[in-house]
Amino acid sequence: MARCGRNEDTAPATIDEDQRAEFAELGVSLPAGAGRNEEDVFEIWDINSRSFEAFVALQNQWRVLAGFGFVAHLGLDWSAADLLLRRRSLGDREFEDLLVMEEAALEIFAEEIG
Repeated sequence: MARCGRNEDTAPATIDEDQRAEFAELGVSLPAGAGRNEEDVFEIWDINSRSFEAFVALQNQWRVLAGFGFVAHLGLDWSAADLLLRRRSLGDREFEDLLVMEEAALEIFAEEIG
């Protein structure tokens, strides 16, 4: 939870007015309603928890292409993913789940850059 900046794992994180002001001082404008709300809370079934935890652990293992004014996600670094899967004794099912989650994430990333 520390990576998410949260100390209570049962309640969603929110952005308060002080944090919003700090973002503004940095020149970052947040859209109205930015931050987590109840719609952002979701449940992970036990059968999917190992796959989800692996996906989250790979959050800094994306191959990206950066240009002037954009960043495009190309996909996960599969050599890092393979290492993580082997070190955590995860198998083919989790690998297949990662492929599905990567594809879904890439679709969302593509929407964000327009």
